[in-house]
Amino acid sequence: MNKIIEQITSKLNNLPKSTLQALIGAVVAAVIVVIAVVFFMGGPTTPQEQFKETIKTVVTTDKYLDQMASGYKFSDSKKELLKNHYKELFDDEMIDYLTNALDKKGLFENKKENKNKSVWIATSMQIFNALSLQGLRRLTPEDREKSMVFNRYLVKTLSPRDCKMFVNGDRRLFASSSFQSGSSRAFNQMTDDEYAGYLSSLRNAFKAEIRDNPKRVEVTAGEKEKVQALLADAIDEELNKQPSGLKARLQRAADDLDRANPVDACKFGRIIYDAAASITNPEDRDLVNKILLTD
Repeated sequence: MNKIIEQITSKLNNLPKSTLQALIGAVVAAVIVVIAVVFFMGGPTTPQEQFKETIKTVVTTDKYLDQMASGYKFSDSKKELLKNHYKELFDDEMIDYLTNALDKKGLFENKKENKNKSVWIATSMQIFNALSLQGLRRLTPEDREKSMVFNRYLVKTLSPRDCKMFVNGDRRLFASSSFQSGSSRAFNQMTDDEYAGYLSSLRNAFKAEIRDNPKRVEVTAGEKEKVQALLADAIDEELNKQPSGLKARLQRAADDLDRANPVDACKFGRIIYDAAASITNPEDRDLVNKILLTD
């Protein structure tokens, strides 16, 4: 089992990073698109000043906030959480950081002549992706747990085909519309408290990277070995809860996830996350979360 776990954790190491990049759309993409539209309308001030004012206008105006939240089939309470997330994320600290980062890349030069919003939007998203990926390494144990909650819901809402791609770390999945639909279903299944916690953990990841505090977490070889052993034991316990026939199928799927049928590969992926969630020792549980989220 340890050899299988080593292979699986190697695949899973790519998942949260890719997942987070794909899900930036649920965090800041809608804001970036609206900001771009308003920003490119022009104004009497410098592009940098106009950009700052544009962001402040977008995240404090009900019309724009409703427009950004309307793209998700959320309950009214979740839409309010998302809108509040936008307001809290784009405070003066974040606005100044993003303005300076875009300015260094020359995105404010010849704004009136350069109407290519797609380049502007793509560059902004790249900046946020970089922030999120590095910021994940700075999260507290509490925030790591809040981030992991989404992954647990996701493997239960994706179709078998998409779920298998997710378990195998197939990056083609993350640009698909079916993945975005599965992500929205995962958010909908989360309680409001879980969704609020997830958004809070993402904001903390962004802010931690901007502030360069706390220090980034580095994973040691010894920690990787311990996680493999922890997961192997926890997965064995989860497998033993399954009917004998299903258990044998899932074990065969684990031996070769690439060739396994999507249903079995997906079910084994769910076993992995259930196993991780079943670890009750706080330090061991956080170690598993840390490896899956940051390694």
